[in-house]
Amino acid sequence: MSAQVRLRRPMDVSQVVAASRRAAGLTQAQLASRARVSTRWLSMFENGKTPGAEISKVLGVLATLGVDLVATVDLDLDPKD
Repeated sequence: MSAQVRLRRPMDVSQVVAASRRAAGLTQAQLASRARVSTRWLSMFENGKTPGAEISKVLGVLATLGVDLVATVDLDLDPKD
């Protein structure tokens, strides 16, 4: 099943990671090992206790889970700028 989720807060990302991990049938230890982060870090991240989490770690966990992160950007393409 595929879903699009709007991510506006760090906790939104944490919830997507936790839900995706559970849907994949992985424990925190298994995902942490595959994503090359510590189990403690992953646990804290899933619980919203790493507000300054390194983006490289977050992206690595998402990639390991097969979660695509897509940004929608409204660009002002005014040629005068």
